[in-house]
Amino acid sequence: MKRLAPAIALVALAAGAQAPSAPATQPLAGFGWFAELGGACWKGDHPGGKTSDIQCYLAQFERLMRGSIRVTRDGSTVAEGDAVFAVDPAGSRKVVYAQWGTGGTYATGELTFEGDALVFRNRLADGKEAPVRSVWRRTGPDGFRVVRERSLPEGWKEFLTVDYRRLQ
Repeated sequence: MKRLAPAIALVALAAGAQAPSAPATQPLAGFGWFAELGGACWKGDHPGGKTSDIQCYLAQFERLMRGSIRVTRDGSTVAEGDAVFAVDPAGSRKVVYAQWGTGGTYATGELTFEGDALVFRNRLADGKEAPVRSVWRRTGPDGFRVVRERSLPEGWKEFLTVDYRRLQ
């Protein structure tokens, strides 16, 4: 069954509609600056100019973040996905998430904080961490940078960098 609500939210946010968010007096504790992405869509153009993606986030129930992504190549949609993020109920300083998308993909993972950086790591089916990670850094109030890295014997090696900007 095709999920329409996230796609509608994605289009509405991209068109400038306001998404529901947590009251300003009660920010989403535990999400760090990731919570500031809520209520907006963010576009990133991949190196080479043929591929881009739009990610939209919104706060829900004053304790969750929802995200939708649409990846396009040469103007055609090649992948879509959704995710839900929550502060780890075990009390550790991390955010846990579940994500799903086209082609039946599904993964869980965690977001940890390393200084001002957000580090996203997926879990494999056997529960081990995937050998890739995404490191997000804020570049200003209207932007952030995502660096994808692969684990190699000599350490983490960057293989993709995408700068995102807020869509108005």
